[in-house]
Amino acid sequence: MSLFFNLIHHPQTVFRHKYYVFYYCHKAGITWRGIVHDLSKFSYTELSESIKYYKDGSSPINRAKEDKGYSSAWMHHKGRNSHHHVFWVDRIDDGGYILRMPYEDILECLCDFLGANKAYNHGKSTIKDEVIFWDKKKVTCSMHPANRLFITTMLKILTLTGSDNLEAFRLTRYDGVKLSKIIYDICNMITSDLPLYIPIEKSLEYKEEENNSHLKFIDKSYCNNYLIDNASYEYNNLKEAYGYLSIKS
Repeated sequence: MSLFFNLIHHPQTVFRHKYYVFYYCHKAGITWRGIVHDLSKFSYTELSESIKYYKDGSSPINRAKEDKGYSSAWMHHKGRNSHHHVFWVDRIDDGGYILRMPYEDILECLCDFLGANKAYNHGKSTIKDEVIFWDKKKVTCSMHPANRLFITTMLKILTLTGSDNLEAFRLTRYDGVKLSKIIYDICNMITSDLPLYIPIEKSLEYKEEENNSHLKFIDKSYCNNYLIDNASYEYNNLKEAYGYLSIKS
């Protein structure tokens, strides 16, 4: 492809991605983060390399890494956008430690995954496609286990409550607390045996499948019980959910 072609089409992909991420962020209740999402992509460092390595349907960052072994755009990007888990990596000289991401950052991360899935596939993908992507990615993803568990759980709930209508993003407890925040807190509780920051190698050793008894409460009928009274929780059901979610395998 010519440089002129890339110059036209890469910004289109970025805007398409930002549109979908904004859509998901708005549904998730973090509208402002959707507005300012990935603004560093318009910096010279990120834009110039991304235009050079642009190819429809794939990441220019990955193509840059394949060509020269690293990506200047990614090194610039990951240090300025806290919704990426690698933003939270520190102590590199000690082998690297990953810090648990705050709630709004991991929620934006989820919206970023969903938005990228839509953008690269020109809007023709579903939540189930993202689940397939995540099932592969999480095996090697050095994210804090609590955050990894959050992504897995939210994708499962989004799938069961409807891929397109995103009911799970609208679910709230009787006191207005969002389902996503409840799930975030519970995932932290399930992994409470782990410190706030852990060595990257340890994060990869922590097997989600060994600590996923919380998922047993997430089935179609259970989720549908919450899709009543303007998506408000029944207090007793919520307490029951907390009981299930606090049990480890």
